[in-house]
Amino acid sequence: MAELKPITDSDLVEISGQGGVYLSGEIAINKDGGPLWSATPGQLDDFGNEKVVRNCGTAAEPEECGLRFAVKLNSNSEGWYVLDDLSGGFSFEGLTLRTENRPTAIDYDYTTDGGQTYTPTEVAFDKEVVVIGLPGTVGFNNFKFTYAVANNGEWGQSPDGGVTPFVQTDLYGIRLDGDITLQGNLLLYPVN
Repeated sequence: MAELKPITDSDLVEISGQGGVYLSGEIAINKDGGPLWSATPGQLDDFGNEKVVRNCGTAAEPEECGLRFAVKLNSNSEGWYVLDDLSGGFSFEGLTLRTENRPTAIDYDYTTDGGQTYTPTEVAFDKEVVVIGLPGTVGFNNFKFTYAVANNGEWGQSPDGGVTPFVQTDLYGIRLDGDITLQGNLLLYPVN
């Protein structure tokens, strides 16, 4: 076994090698579950508004609610994008990160007729790109979420009816349990 020793800057300049990162991990979201939403119709909050009953199971078979993540793109936006009931987990092994020089790249904005027809064309590039090597297999363990949109309303409604109530519209839900296979690389190109 070789002995470890410090390398001076002048010696390090003479060394050439490849670098990269190999990642493995497991991500669990809301592993122990959130609160049981036990509000019943007619129950009031501290402000006198009726508590909203969130749909997490039934009274006979209650379930923990998953995480809710909402994003508003700007202050003038009329609503929110929502990931609701996000829970479960996934694991992967072998996600790699490295850089490499690419002498050419495909230009998808290339046109020969003034912008009417776009023809992918190989062009000189000669820059470093980030290469993300996909991990092969990703395992999902009861991973689920609902994608929704919501308005800028508020929970409950004021007695005078002047407050717009909060309304969320579920668009679709996803539940994954098992393995999926990912092959290949993702390339991240620098832009000016």
